[in-house]
Amino acid sequence: MSLCIFCTSCFSSGSVAPILCTGSTSAIMAQVMKMIYVCDNCHFLFSRTAEPEQCPDCGKYTVRLADETERQEYEERLKKSGELRNG
Repeated sequence: MSLCIFCTSCFSSGSVAPILCTGSTSAIMAQVMKMIYVCDNCHFLFSRTAEPEQCPDCGKYTVRLADETERQEYEERLKKSGELRNG
């Protein structure tokens, strides 16, 4: 057993947990949700672990970080498709 490397609550409290604790999924998802991008050309919403240069849908170089409203829309789409699990 070791400290959970993903879950900030396990890390902060100093509790001992397996590498993937029950809180790690939501901690990882929270980090991913911060990295949501939108294309100003085709309005495609997507997530990436690194900042993309161009839109994976239309190929234009008009990608920017999504604003709060766009991030919420992306999260709602994930929830509706069943991809986002409550942790």
